Formats: sequence, structure tokens, C-alpha cells
Amino acid sequence: MVQMMTSLLWKSYHNKIYTYGIIIILMISLCFFQFQNQNFGKSNFWIWQLYLNSDLYTAIVGLPLLYSIGNYLISSFFFSSDLVIFRFKDKLRLFRNKLLIQFLFLVLFILLVNVIAMLISILSTKLNSNWTLDNIKGYSLAFSSRPYLKMPLLMQTTLTLFNFSSYLFFLLLFQFFLRLMFKAKSALVIVVMWIFLQSFFYKITNASSLLLFLPLSHYQVVNVTNVMQNVIYWVVLNGFGIALNHYCSKRLNIFD
Repeated sequence: MVQMMTSLLWKSYHNKIYTYGIIIILMISLCFFQFQNQNFGKSNFWIWQLYLNSDLYTAIVGLPLLYSIGNYLISSFFFSSDLVIFRFKDKLRLFRNKLLIQFLFLVLFILLVNVIAMLISILSTKLNSNWTLDNIKGYSLAFSSRPYLKMPLLMQTTLTLFNFSSYLFFLLLFQFFLRLMFKAKSALVIVVMWIFLQSFFYKITNASSLLLFLPLSHYQVVNVTNVMQNVIYWVVLNGFGIALNHYCSKRLNIFD
């Protein structure tokens, strides 16, 4: 019975999944085209990765938006109300399985984005991870600021990816919590509003004190050198999110 229902759900979702993948490819391709234009066609792969994970249209709006939509589709597919009745006997087991599947989707999403970014750029970018004059110039063109030369470029790229992934995990927990409170579509709408609200604050330069409390301040490339501050922020924020969702999952009816 469960297998038949899963098969029917897959037929209704597979076209959406293909369209979803095409949109991701188009967005990353457009972002790379913009990056190449800023660097006059001569660019570095690692600076491109920094740009992808901190640009306004990808890291602040585009990728979080696509991730949240994908998370909505994955949750709807794996946790259809009818299938939940057959698969799970208690709330905590359902909570753990929901969180695990959504976390696996997060990992796959990050891998997919980075593989696409690599494939579309590998032939036209250099892999030099040292702070050469060309790389310093490319960084300055991409971010309108000079890089912090005491931290290796590869380390900055890795930390920026970690910070951005931590932000997506926050969105996972935020959407999970909203899904406990509201219907799935309503939860998605609130998350989308949050994403655009952050982009609004990002554009307001005089809101710098407020930005320190928002996640976007902790995955921007200009703040990547604040390693301990960023790590503590993500551990506290996401740790609280996990605890809150665990508590609410025990208290609320999550089988609806």
C-alpha cells in the first residue's frame, strides 16, 4: 500500500523536480556570467566560489529561496499525511526522520550547487589558491574591497561555504518550526518573506547594528575572518532551533 502511494506521489512530483534542477543551473550560470563580466573574463575558481556564496542575488535571495522551495517539495513528498499514518508510530520518531531527510536534502543541495558551479567554470577559471596580484585584483573587483591577506584564500572559501551552509540549516529549522505551527504552504510563504526581508536590510547601509543580529551578517565574505564569532553564532542559533523543534514536536500534533 505504501509503495503504491509513493509511486503515485513520485509521478506527480518528478516534473517539478526536473524543472527545479533546470532553474538552479540557470541561476548559477547567470551568476557566473555576472562574475566573469566583473573580472573582465579572467577569474579565479576560489574567488568565484566566494562570490557564489555571498552575492546578493544568489546567497542572499536566489539559493536560499530555491533551497526553501526544494525543502517544501521534499517534505511534501516524503511526509504526505497519508504516508505518515503507515510509516510512523510516535511523534519523536517522525521528528527524527523528518529532520534527517531534510538534512540529507541540505547536503545534496550544497553538493549540487558546488558541482554545477565547478562544471560551468572549470575551463575558464584558474585554480591558483595563493594571494597573487591577479587574485587580489579579482577579489577587489568582485567585492569592492581588499582581501584579508593573512588568511589563505582556500581557507576563506571553506569558511564562507561553512557559514552559508549553516544559514541554510537555519532555514531548514525555521521552516520546520513554521510547519508545526501552520500549513506547509503558509510556512513556505513566511520563509520567503524572511529571505526578502534580509535582502532589504542588506541594502540599507545605516542598519549595520541590526545586521549584526541577522544571519546574513555571519555568512558574508567580508566577515569571514571573524571565525570564532561566526561559529558561536551558528552553534547557538541552530542549537536553539533543534531544541525548540524537538520540544514542539513532542507537544504538538505533527501527524496532520
